[in-house]
Amino acid sequence: MSPSLSLGLQCLLQTFLSQSALTTSRVVEVLSRLRSLDRLSLSIPADADDDLDTPITPSYVATQIGKINSAITSLDYEIRRSRLETPDPNHQDALPTSETLWVFCNAVADGMTALATTHTADEVGWIRLLLRRMLVDNNTVRREALGCTTKEAILLAGHPDTATHITKAGAEKLLGRLVDEGWLDRSDRGWVSLSARAVAELGGYVDGRFGSRVRVRRRRRDGRLLSLATVGMEGDAEEVVMYDLPPIKSCSLCRLACANGYRCADAYCLGRAHGSCLREYLTPQNSASTSTSVKKCPLCGERDWSNISALGGVGELAMMLEPMELPEGALEDAESAGSDDENEDEDDQ
Repeated sequence: MSPSLSLGLQCLLQTFLSQSALTTSRVVEVLSRLRSLDRLSLSIPADADDDLDTPITPSYVATQIGKINSAITSLDYEIRRSRLETPDPNHQDALPTSETLWVFCNAVADGMTALATTHTADEVGWIRLLLRRMLVDNNTVRREALGCTTKEAILLAGHPDTATHITKAGAEKLLGRLVDEGWLDRSDRGWVSLSARAVAELGGYVDGRFGSRVRVRRRRRDGRLLSLATVGMEGDAEEVVMYDLPPIKSCSLCRLACANGYRCADAYCLGRAHGSCLREYLTPQNSASTSTSVKKCPLCGERDWSNISALGGVGELAMMLEPMELPEGALEDAESAGSDDENEDEDDQ
């Protein structure tokens, strides 16, 4: 291990190597135990310059992981952040619980390479079909579901658009394996989606494979991306540009990928937010003006976000709500030039 890391951070890195992903609360637990060992004079501090009385906060955790990343970047590894978002299926108006997940990743090879080393070519072919179903077919302007039902996933076996020979029974078994391995989440309702770990590890692959070129509106004064362009929506203060739109949009508050959460009531606005980010955003002390209870979309600044029941959903939450309404005369599908299946490299199987 790199000599620039203290013994304590080497221990934390070893924990990542053995478990692949750790929540912030788990990292806090590990660092707390390391501090306890140091107090027993076992010389395993979390950091050589660490004050043992410094509170182990989320920002402190981020600082320590940043030190690890600095030490392992030359080895083409990094620890990435993702969000664990769990919607409440019984209360649509309740904000989901959320926690930061830290994922140990290969910075050069994408997650599909790792999958190809542990699964057959037929299985990888089915996984690609599953990703397309979740991130393309079930990811529209009106409903950003980013997942599929268990039945949909199983019925992809023997799909005419692929040479895979996996059976329905084999697909059901493989689906269970991917859930057990931490690549997929399956809710009590049978909804299948990418796990927070997969969002971090497969990010580069899904953006390049399932992203699209779309027309978008961008403010000229600050360059911020506003929304997908639609008929009659271009204004004098904005310009229309081509943009590489990822299948999983970023949270407008924390900038991490938002695979589960909320979206602006304007179907063409790219404003997204994790449940926990939205909760923090809606608290008065975090508002620029505490004299009003109205909180606008952090991206377009036009739609009211104070009433979460009026917002759209992202992920499984999108399936619990009605599809988004589109402006009159607008096109449902964005103008795009998606990825070409024929250009996919078959050697990574």
